[in-house]
Amino acid sequence: MTRLNGAPEAVALRGTGITKTFGGVQAVLDVNVRVDSGTILGVIGPNGAGKSTLLGMLSGVIRADLGQVQLGADDLSGGSPLRFARAGIRRTFQQPVLAEDLNAIDNVRVATERRPRAGSRMSRDHSAGAALSAALLASLGIENQATLRRRVRDLPYGLRRLVELARAMAGAPRFVLLDEPAAGLGSDEVLLMSGLLADIAQRGIGLVVVDHNVRFVADLSTTMIALSGGRVIADGTPEHVLADESVVSSYLGQPAARHDR
Repeated sequence: MTRLNGAPEAVALRGTGITKTFGGVQAVLDVNVRVDSGTILGVIGPNGAGKSTLLGMLSGVIRADLGQVQLGADDLSGGSPLRFARAGIRRTFQQPVLAEDLNAIDNVRVATERRPRAGSRMSRDHSAGAALSAALLASLGIENQATLRRRVRDLPYGLRRLVELARAMAGAPRFVLLDEPAAGLGSDEVLLMSGLLADIAQRGIGLVVVDHNVRFVADLSTTMIALSGGRVIADGTPEHVLADESVVSSYLGQPAARHDR
């Protein structure tokens, strides 16, 4: 459901006691997380901490061995990725997952349209989907017609990231989960991505952001958690998490400060 002003209905995405083991290796153990509509949960931790596995369970891409994933009152535990998507949960990946031979508009359009039942409807759906896709891309700063019509394999990496974000935004999601959205970006592109994600949250969409760029995550987030060995070792405000001794000793190596944008 959406409110009359177009913002998603306020709801919480929660993981309760979620646990995942791969071949005897405990990837995530008894993790509790919550992110509310219009807020940003940042997730930090060293390689192998379980960050991507956590995103996978919250998006239905990975099925938790134990625990629950809920969106509001709806229990999504054990559901397919399609069920999670239909509930309003979208995600991006460490490397942009795009249709390389399609242009930017068509990459987004395939996420906005349902399969037409008749040929006469196909043209209308295609036209409406293309217009919506162009509007989504424009909202992220991609407006140049030549750029929009290029195959995504020929686009610079930063623009590919934005195309994937636009595709995740198709279908009016309630929550978007982002895996390393700042990876591979230059400093100016990181600032652009930070501003775009903050704007998305202001529209009432909840975000979960995993990234190794601690400053990027801290400056952006409403709340943060730090993972190590699949467990949450700190949670709270960014200032609290970055000052936590266990986070400093296991990951940061030295206290990190939050910076103003």
